[in-house]
Amino acid sequence: MLREAAELSRVQGESGAAIRAARRAHELTLDDASIAGAFLAEILYVYGASAEALALHRALLAKLPLETEEREAITICRRLAELSEDVGDRTGAIAALDRLLALWPHDAEAADRRFGLERDRARAVSALAEHGRACRSSGCRGLFGPC
Repeated sequence: MLREAAELSRVQGESGAAIRAARRAHELTLDDASIAGAFLAEILYVYGASAEALALHRALLAKLPLETEEREAITICRRLAELSEDVGDRTGAIAALDRLLALWPHDAEAADRRFGLERDRARAVSALAEHGRACRSSGCRGLFGPC
């Protein structure tokens, strides 16, 4: 019921009420990997509560079951990179992008972001070269669209 209240508040543009209801639902489960934890992470991300959303997204990624769909892990990694950048954690953003590129090396946006964050230009060029090799492979075609 709290999740529905949070969703209704979100749809109505009431960010404070949405966050409060999502936090309460999460408090009842005390499990970051639960549906309530994922929902709270989503709400916090949408409303720009970067530090709190970052902690929850890290917990979600750490607790992902092995059978989790690759797209879900990719989405969490993208958000982790963005949230890490938001709070000034360049190392965390690089780690999230590295994990994202390990899951899906064909992601040009992630490769570009990774290049931009890397201070070591040799490593940055290596990351872009790896992306280029992945995009030339036949595995790139058709899965998520062209590189």
